[in-house]
Amino acid sequence: MRRLIEIFKSANEQNIVRIFLGILLIMVVGGALALLFEHSANSPAFGSFWDSIWWALVTMTTVGYGDKVPVTIGGRVVGLLVMFAGVSMVSLLTATISSIFVARKIREGQGLEQIHLTDHLVICGWNIHAEKIMDSLIRLRPVSDLKVVLINDLPEERVNELLYKYRNMTVKYVRGDFTREIVLERANVKSSHAVIVLPDTTDFSVKTADEKTILATLALKGLSKQIRVIAFLLDRDNQSHLRRADVDEIVVSDEFGGYLLASNVVEPGVPQAIRELLNPNTERNLHRRVIPKALVNHPFSEIFQHYYQEEDEIAIGLYSEEETIDVLDFLSSDTSALDAFIKQKLVESGHSSEKEQLIKVNVNPPKDYLVREHDWVIVIGE
Repeated sequence: MRRLIEIFKSANEQNIVRIFLGILLIMVVGGALALLFEHSANSPAFGSFWDSIWWALVTMTTVGYGDKVPVTIGGRVVGLLVMFAGVSMVSLLTATISSIFVARKIREGQGLEQIHLTDHLVICGWNIHAEKIMDSLIRLRPVSDLKVVLINDLPEERVNELLYKYRNMTVKYVRGDFTREIVLERANVKSSHAVIVLPDTTDFSVKTADEKTILATLALKGLSKQIRVIAFLLDRDNQSHLRRADVDEIVVSDEFGGYLLASNVVEPGVPQAIRELLNPNTERNLHRRVIPKALVNHPFSEIFQHYYQEEDEIAIGLYSEEETIDVLDFLSSDTSALDAFIKQKLVESGHSSEKEQLIKVNVNPPKDYLVREHDWVIVIGE
């Protein structure tokens, strides 16, 4: 419905309504004049006003059924006028409608159109990790379920290459600076499932790229606190700034590089196993599964046995999201000046006035650990 409204607005801007009125005017006037000249001399063909209207419509669209033909000189002159005027107006209508759709397609290719997707993933910025993210998404989820919006300033040729490469999934493109709210709104981030902010290293240094990531997070959270933002940092020292921006998750570049290098010396095989689990091209990876209701409040040992025997998967841990207790929860609900002052200072210092989700991962829990209703199980499987 929204797209139809936009098309109607575009049509109105292109004077299509006036063209339609012009066609209607030619059809009515031409039909009336034809009836005036032909009614008495050719009443079987032009017996009523609606017969004349039908003749005018068929004539101006060059269909020419031949069921109604003017026989008088006046009727034929009217026919000539209807032909030339009608063909011109119909051609103008066709050209205008085509230009609307062509212009829309061009604007979409240039990343200038409003996105109307919902529950989609937004990827802000572009670097060497971006295509790996896209490839991993294809491996982890059905292509038909994937809806991705890219926001960056890549050259148009590069964007077209990406759109063609991922043509089997829904990929839209928005051109612009992803730290600006107007660009983010064009990507419909408020209706997105999550937003990944990548440091743009094509034209920026490490420091500047991380600063842009922080600014983008602030802009996203400024639009809505409910937007789930996962930010990628190049410098781990910038984590504190990103936390103050109320980011949901932080991924630091090469965060585990030191551990993997050391493991290659001390415990060979461990880094290779980790690499195998994190490789989207392998058959078995880490996945999150819903725990069957029949196993809720049962010990983790039963969960392990269920997935090992029934699903041919290995349960290695649990995952849950819990609401945190904010400092603001301890303030009274009245409107006293003291509480209002404390709340203002806490918010100014970076504390959110809304409930936040705390993600907890329990790797290899005790065998007798009772699984709760809102827990998820982390497994190694296909």
